[in-house]
Amino acid sequence: MQAYQYVRDLQQVWYTVIPTWSVIDRAENLMSRFSLSHWDAMIVAAFLEANVQRLSENFEYSNIDSLEIV
Repeated sequence: MQAYQYVRDLQQVWYTVIPTWSVIDRAENLMSRFSLSHWDAMIVAAFLEANVQRLSENFEYSNIDSLEIV
């Protein structure tokens, strides 16, 4: 099927991080430290876990730990 070929193509350029226990723990910490919603904290935690340096998102903060938010 064509859809599976698209997925395989994306696998070549996108790194994915599933919510590991580490991401969940980190999200909980971020929620308490930055008053983020659960979903925002999960996004930020996954980016931090994947060592991403910049996130383009509408957050109240410009930096969270080592993540720059633009």
